[in-house]
Amino acid sequence: MADSTQAQSAIDALNLKTTIPPHSSPITVAFANANKPTQPTKDTVSEPKLFVGNLPPDVTEEGLTSVFQAHAAVDRVVLINRPSPTGNRSAFAYLKDTQGCEACIKELNGTYKFPGSEEVIVVRFADSAVQSQPKSYGEYSEPKLFVGNLPSEITEKELEDLFSAYGELDRVFLIGRPAPTGNRSAFTVFKSHDSCQKAIAALNNNHSFPACSDKIVVRYADSATGRKDQGWGQDSWGSAGSGWGGAAGGWGSAPSPQMSQIKLFIGNLPSSCTSEQLTSVASQHGQVTHVHMMHNPTASGAICAFVEFASPEQARTAMRALDGVYYFPDRDTPVTATYAKAKPGRGAPAEGADWGGGGDWG
Repeated sequence: MADSTQAQSAIDALNLKTTIPPHSSPITVAFANANKPTQPTKDTVSEPKLFVGNLPPDVTEEGLTSVFQAHAAVDRVVLINRPSPTGNRSAFAYLKDTQGCEACIKELNGTYKFPGSEEVIVVRFADSAVQSQPKSYGEYSEPKLFVGNLPSEITEKELEDLFSAYGELDRVFLIGRPAPTGNRSAFTVFKSHDSCQKAIAALNNNHSFPACSDKIVVRYADSATGRKDQGWGQDSWGSAGSGWGGAAGGWGSAPSPQMSQIKLFIGNLPSSCTSEQLTSVASQHGQVTHVHMMHNPTASGAICAFVEFASPEQARTAMRALDGVYYFPDRDTPVTATYAKAKPGRGAPAEGADWGGGGDWG
């Protein structure tokens, strides 16, 4: 095939779904080992968390738990509220250890069918469980950590008390939107990278808060990478370009003078996403006039794109409908949608001019 995107599309369309007469069993279509994209493994994840896909619409957390308990010790199972475009459901399964995850993947992935369902389920390590801890902090421009798996009632003061033991803090900021599991996330900014390293070593997948059994995830924030002169004001804390409700955030407020009114930056797309698929999704919320895909994946395997609409109202409607809400099939984290922003050093260009990205990539 011409590229890996076309190959992935063929896998999604044919694998375990197509039969060739006179055979009754569905064919298997997969990447050859030399071409297979990197998938999360027990050596690259920071928590024993599985993504489970192709679930029937009427599946329950109790029923799914019983399936996994036959092969490993289960901490909890959480159904993702929003079904995929096919009507199938997805879920996260939190197990006690990665060995249990491997056992469930081996026994269930591509083989298990729920009673009354014709589709086999997908079981794999969750993309969001991938460990992003760096070998060194030289690649990061600021001492900023992402903290996940926090209890829903967590406060910034509690986080400050916990992280201040590892160095002088600059700021702690709770992310307003909870994850599909109901857990919260936060950013913690230290004065030095040495403090970040100490906090990661001591807390990542080791610490849990009272009345919550989940171990927290502590790693460098994706948005801590980039130019040394970028700082952490514009895209990090909900001001222009952020997906967290600032001046041009993902909640539909008016774009700043440096933002496009009709062009959106869409992040956290699956690597197999095509311009046709993205157009199909975006056009449900307005007239799409142009889509530009960027196929260089992030560390998590996600890609991003720009989508331009016919009017500012349509762009705003699409941003509200997609940002942090829409899940592509077999992707366990939602897309991000923010206004595209002008490249550094430029004022707001005329519509259709060259725009830079609107936020982090995944």
